[in-house]
Amino acid sequence: MLARMTDPRRGVPRLLVAILLVLVTVGLPPSAVAATTAPATTTTAQPTIEQLVGAKLLVVMGGTSPTKKLLRRVRRGEVGGVVLLGLNITSPRQLERLTRRLQGAARDGGQPPVLIAVD
Repeated sequence: MLARMTDPRRGVPRLLVAILLVLVTVGLPPSAVAATTAPATTTTAQPTIEQLVGAKLLVVMGGTSPTKKLLRRVRRGEVGGVVLLGLNITSPRQLERLTRRLQGAARDGGQPPVLIAVD
């Protein structure tokens, strides 16, 4: 089983990706996790078709910082996640700022946290 998870032909080991996803989730404030798991107690507007489709979309980002267009789409709930590639990351500090901006855009729009994946 472990051999399959770390198969060098697959690039980044799946175990590493799983660990990163756990670390990103653990780093979220409790209110963000509660907001995505707590049942709605008030009547809310129905999601738009763009939000329903967007929640299932993982997009690749160009450059080392999100564009205004990407942040706007995250705020509106039209993107469910962002895949970061090596070209998007220059340092641990830059990566932290990048993920904070993406999560902040989702929070500002009243959206659930964005899934951030690495490849």
